[in-house]
Amino acid sequence: GFVDTFRGWGRSLALTGVDRTARQWLDVLTTALTLAAPLWLLFVGIATPVTALLVLIRLGTLIGTARTYERRGPGYWLSPLADLLVWFVVVRGVVSPSREWRGRQY
Repeated sequence: GFVDTFRGWGRSLALTGVDRTARQWLDVLTTALTLAAPLWLLFVGIATPVTALLVLIRLGTLIGTARTYERRGPGYWLSPLADLLVWFVVVRGVVSPSREWRGRQY
């Protein structure tokens, strides 16, 4: 379900145990500036040329990858709205990495 996905994502996306901590925080900063922030800054009325360009790049990526998905429902087209949630999950994975796999704690 959603809770299991939320817990497991952070471990997978943050790459804890694979990348050094400094690299993980650089990834957090990069994804904050390129994925999480631009769309939400536009929503709250902070529109700069950079945020507009980053949103256009995100939408271009969405359009460019659309043909690889057989069924593209509303969830696909609305997926940029989930970027902020995904960013929080990555941060959670860096700050508090999960040590659980298949029900076992490590």
